[in-house]
Amino acid sequence: MDMKILIVEDDPDLLEMMGTAFARSGFQVDKTGDVAKAITLLATDDYDILITDKNLPDPEGNKEGGMRLLRYLRRRGNRTEAVMITGYATIDTAIEAMRLGAFDYIAKPFALDALMEKVDRIIEFRKFLNPDSTINSFKEFHNELLSLFGNGDREIDPGTDRSIQSILTKVEQFFRVQKEREKIMIEQRDALAEIASDAEELREKLSEKGIIHELLDKICAVSNRRF
Repeated sequence: MDMKILIVEDDPDLLEMMGTAFARSGFQVDKTGDVAKAITLLATDDYDILITDKNLPDPEGNKEGGMRLLRYLRRRGNRTEAVMITGYATIDTAIEAMRLGAFDYIAKPFALDALMEKVDRIIEFRKFLNPDSTINSFKEFHNELLSLFGNGDREIDPGTDRSIQSILTKVEQFFRVQKEREKIMIEQRDALAEIASDAEELREKLSEKGIIHELLDKICAVSNRRF
């Protein structure tokens, strides 16, 4: 796997655990607990995914360095997708992170499998014909879904989070159906390209004896693949 991931977390044990898990899953992993170093890494390398804690001290003494990293990515127009880690997840916090461009959030304490699922979702969406449109549509839906839960100061308790994740899973299934449709479109496009190539070859070979029927059979076979 050529996917590159940057993990920013000031809890050294959690940082090491996440780094080890993603490295074992085949990711190229960089990790740091320092916001300034994270910005330097983001400026000098192209990461597919950023996982960052929200509550990190930054060089100006602010305590929400993770939000600063999201703002940095947005200013750069970077295609890096971010997952925000929060110690105390409220609807306001989640919405703010989403509006700053985060793909998703996860509240501490969390299972590594749950974090992996969010990253796998990013990877899956990146395989679409128009990945940017797919990812942006997912983000917009996620943001609207959070807004439906009312009071922004309300904590996203485990029950609420399970409801949100259940809905997002169903949305993901919808996108997967779209992916299958895209696969058919690609197959048809490739088949038509082969037909065009074979037709051109036929045009050039019309004057040669003994080859016309063979080429016509090939064109028919490729054409039938469209169905």
